[in-house]
Amino acid sequence: MEINGGIEIQTDCMKDATRGTRAVSHFRSPNALTLFSWWEDGELRIRFEGAQQREGTTPDELVDLMLDVGFDFEKGICDLEEYVVLADVLTGVHVTASMLENGTYSTGIVEVPAHDWPMSSSTS
Repeated sequence: MEINGGIEIQTDCMKDATRGTRAVSHFRSPNALTLFSWWEDGELRIRFEGAQQREGTTPDELVDLMLDVGFDFEKGICDLEEYVVLADVLTGVHVTASMLENGTYSTGIVEVPAHDWPMSSSTS
């Protein structure tokens, strides 16, 4: 879980972090921009902002599952609940409100090289 971050969506760090494992990321900005990503063994399998605009190596693999958990492809809008359920199914980790509110978290710092971060400015 990355709170108030953007490392997953703005760098390639997930390529190395997911070698031999699976990770999902759901980003939601203060202005309700949402972005969901599924990484598997260093590969971006799917990333989407809204169910209709998917990218990755397998952009259509989750369509049936997305429909099953309630994504609305016609309207192109999804509630937070659908993203959480999709992550639950893909990872087997059931995140609850109590877990988020009362959990104990290990934290760390990730150093991102300036060339990987699109918002960084280069100096000469």
